[in-house]
Amino acid sequence: MDLVNPLLLIPLLVCPVFIIAGLILIFSPPKKINYLYGYRTKRSMKNQETWDYAQPVAGRHLIYFAMAYLCTSLIHAIAPDISDVFGAALSLGFLIIGVIILFRKTESDIREKFGEI
Repeated sequence: MDLVNPLLLIPLLVCPVFIIAGLILIFSPPKKINYLYGYRTKRSMKNQETWDYAQPVAGRHLIYFAMAYLCTSLIHAIAPDISDVFGAALSLGFLIIGVIILFRKTESDIREKFGEI
């Protein structure tokens, strides 16, 4: 098994961090709006109610994304001859697209709950 291949290595390093961050947002979210820790966007920081709602929602989405992103490492098993450069580009592309989807989904959930703020 080639653990150096970025298509395998990047998800294996990133996903545990995302899962831990998601669990923190769910079980120990920041109590007050701050600029240091938590899901911080203009919409989530609008007032305390949106802040309190956004933290566990973002945490759940973060965990779902981490699980889906971890599955991308299976591409390495299916196509082990992918070059390191292409594997890194593919893995980072999935990561960027996934984070964009994560933010869009969380913002959509906040908008659905509170309307346009």
